[in-house]
Amino acid sequence: MPISRVEIQRVDAPLIKSWSTDMHPARTFVAAILQTPAASTRDERTVLCSPTLPLIEKTALLRILVVEDDALIGMLLGDMLEVMGHEVCAIEATEIGAVNAAAQFAPNMMIVDAHLREGSGMSAVDQILAKRFVPHVFVTGDLQGISKLRPCSVVIAKPFTEATLAGAIARARRTSA
Repeated sequence: MPISRVEIQRVDAPLIKSWSTDMHPARTFVAAILQTPAASTRDERTVLCSPTLPLIEKTALLRILVVEDDALIGMLLGDMLEVMGHEVCAIEATEIGAVNAAAQFAPNMMIVDAHLREGSGMSAVDQILAKRFVPHVFVTGDLQGISKLRPCSVVIAKPFTEATLAGAIARARRTSA
């Protein structure tokens, strides 16, 4: 579901001053928390969330498979990637789902939660890479542990900003070149 508009919200910690009528309030709140840039004043921040300004058509830069077992984080990550101009081909919550989606949709980038409730994101990536190389970024709450296991992989810590994700995607693409 493409994002068609952008709303700039003002946030006074910890209350949100405005809600998007196009988004579920819980998703807006979490998006505000995840994407809050540096404070413009001590108590006030400007947050870029979707959807209220005019439609801006974007060409999809990458076809991305998201592997995330938390449904809300998966949806937010998918929305963030679409705002960045990418196409999200699937959001999967399990190792087997990720492997099957990669075979079905042939993504050219993967954003993968390293630890899944059913299976392992790292194992899913190994199975996918055994068939063909796909640049990938691991997202995790255990940055040091995953970095030790996969020293050559691009790994970012949760929570992350859009800028951090964009940088990680760029690094993963350079690694594959």
